[in-house]
Amino acid sequence: MIKPQAISWFGENLPEAQLIEEKFKEIIRKNYSLSGFTPIDTPVVERLDVLLAKWADDNEVYAIHRVNGEIWDDSSLWLRFDLTVPLARYVAQYEWELTFPFRRQHISRVYRWERPQKGRYREFYQADVDIIWNGDLPLFADIEVISTVYNSLKELDFWDFVINVNNKKFLSGFLESIWIEKIKETISIIDKKDKVRHDKLKEMFISIWLTEEKIEKIVEFIKFWEQKTSREIWWGIVKNLNWGIKFFIQLITFYLSIWKKYQNKSFYF
Repeated sequence: MIKPQAISWFGENLPEAQLIEEKFKEIIRKNYSLSGFTPIDTPVVERLDVLLAKWADDNEVYAIHRVNGEIWDDSSLWLRFDLTVPLARYVAQYEWELTFPFRRQHISRVYRWERPQKGRYREFYQADVDIIWNGDLPLFADIEVISTVYNSLKELDFWDFVINVNNKKFLSGFLESIWIEKIKETISIIDKKDKVRHDKLKEMFISIWLTEEKIEKIVEFIKFWEQKTSREIWWGIVKNLNWGIKFFIQLITFYLSIWKKYQNKSFYF
């Protein structure tokens, strides 16, 4: 007799917990809708070449095929690992039928292989909200997204929360300043810093032919952003304007507008 047992690291709730989860999703959807974001849904399955367009690690992606199916190639079907890549495919496919700016919300399950550890699941929900522009996206779009997230978290009664604002233009500017050529590959490795050991991270940098000197500068840069307060970070940027100088003035205006509206909350830039 087969013992009934759920698959490890895939979420499953009893009714009481499921009701709470549904209530949370309902609150998030309501706040997203009040801010003018239209719900969409996309298939949980995408083509591999679409998924890997975001430089994803194919070791983290689950494949799907029939048990007795035919031999399949690199264009086969794989489970989505986030909601951003399907969005890019969706917008590209329906560009002439959408109205821009396209304000979209999407709350659904995604699948990603993770090493078994506390707080990491292989099936989990993402609650995405995005503004897509068919030109240069104004900075106020970021403020609208942050405002929507803030309102959602506040109604969920998560009063002690921090909103992390991630802008890779600073990181790209820094990498350019130390003459890194493979910027996309380097950023992809940096994104894994919380998932792998320090020595493994160094091996990954070496694999794309970074020198010891450049690796050391990147590690120092990461530590700087992780250990400093927002004010100390801004002072560091002022002293090193080659870290994304072209974007610097715009970002000051952007972040000051956020601070003015939400000065009673914490933000990590």
